Amino acid sequence: MIFFFSFENAVIDLYLNTQGEEYLMPSAPVMIQIMIHDRRAVVNPFSDGFSLEGGMQYIAYVSMQTQELLPPPYDTHCLDYLKKWKENNGTGPLNHLVRIY
Repeated sequence: MIFFFSFENAVIDLYLNTQGEEYLMPSAPVMIQIMIHDRRAVVNPFSDGFSLEGGMQYIAYVSMQTQELLPPPYDTHCLDYLKKWKENNGTGPLNHLVRIY
C-alpha cells in the first residue's frame, strides 16, 4: 500500500496492491471492501462499505459533517457522553459511534 497526502490541494492518492496472483480461485474477481469512517466508529465494511475491484481506478470525495444535538428539554435524545464517562470512572463510550447495540 502506498499512501500520499498533499496539503496543497487536499488530495489523497491511495494505491492498494491486491496481489491477485495469490487468490485461490483465479476465476473470481479480485475485490476489496472499503469504508471511510470516523476513527472512533465501529463499522462493518461488508455491510456498510463499498466493493472495489482490483486493477480499477476510483475517485472518492470525502466531506465532514457535524451534528450538534440540543440538551433536554429538546426532543433530540442528546446524551452527554463525557459526563457519563466521568461518572462511570472512565468506562463506557465517549460518543454515540462506539456504542455496541
